[in-house]
Amino acid sequence: MSKWRNAKAFCSWLGLCPGNKISGAKVLDRRTCKVINRVATTLRLAAQAVGRSNTCLGIFYRRKKAHLGPAKATTATARKLACLVYHLLKYKDQYREPDPVTYQLKVQKTILNKLQKQAAALGYQLLPTALVPA
Repeated sequence: MSKWRNAKAFCSWLGLCPGNKISGAKVLDRRTCKVINRVATTLRLAAQAVGRSNTCLGIFYRRKKAHLGPAKATTATARKLACLVYHLLKYKDQYREPDPVTYQLKVQKTILNKLQKQAAALGYQLLPTALVPA
């Protein structure tokens, strides 16, 4: 893994990073590069498979799929998998799966903080409400 200086360079070599072509502050193209790489294809297939699982990567894939669409979600998850593979191979660590419930709570907390900042910027304040049983 010493061929690549970091995980970003590894993902770029695989063609899993966006190719931001900008000229004069105008974005010309944001698509990923067309790279024919068996590892990238395998990671994309793995990303689609992990999207159907109840893991943190599956939660990430489904969230990105709802936001960006299936193609970009597959590429984003494949990039995340590539970063994991790079880290595991370079530092010879074991993979420790995070708890999906903890991950989901972290995502919800992040969304809540973002909403509170947006409300404060507009001059509003969010107040918690008690849940009413249905």
